[in-house]
Amino acid sequence: MQLFSLFQLPCQIGVILPSLVLPHILHHLLLVIDQGNNSGEGPAQAIPPQPQAANPTVMLAEAIANLANISAMGLANNLSKAKVIQKPLPFKGEQYTDARWFLAAYTMWAMTQGTALNVADKQGNPVDRKETEWIHAALSYLQDDASIWAAPSMEEFADREVPFGGQWDMF
Repeated sequence: MQLFSLFQLPCQIGVILPSLVLPHILHHLLLVIDQGNNSGEGPAQAIPPQPQAANPTVMLAEAIANLANISAMGLANNLSKAKVIQKPLPFKGEQYTDARWFLAAYTMWAMTQGTALNVADKQGNPVDRKETEWIHAALSYLQDDASIWAAPSMEEFADREVPFGGQWDMF
């Protein structure tokens, strides 16, 4: 029972790391067992120590630094794209051709909005849209007659429901 609790020593970040503790414990346990079985034929043979695993604090610091670098690259990439693509003008619901123009302009703009509206790869490039967020943002661009059409969907969001089944293509 005591040995089991040694395997679950928590580290500073609250994660149980048996893989870091186990080799060290087994090394000392085997030394004790070997010394207990020593029949007087000289000193017990020491078992070579297992290589130490990397310090979890150092590993965490390296992971944070890598994440910061990736985030900075993605942010710079998205900011440069966002400046090139203008926000779409609000859609007022007057003509079908205006609706097609709005959807095309909105799609171009939304694709450059980084992780606020999109799922991004490690380089910060959009690989998929967050469909509920696209719908939520698009509804905010509707005015006049279009806002009357949008009101029930906006009320669904206000009630913590998702209109259009959460599917952009249904919007």
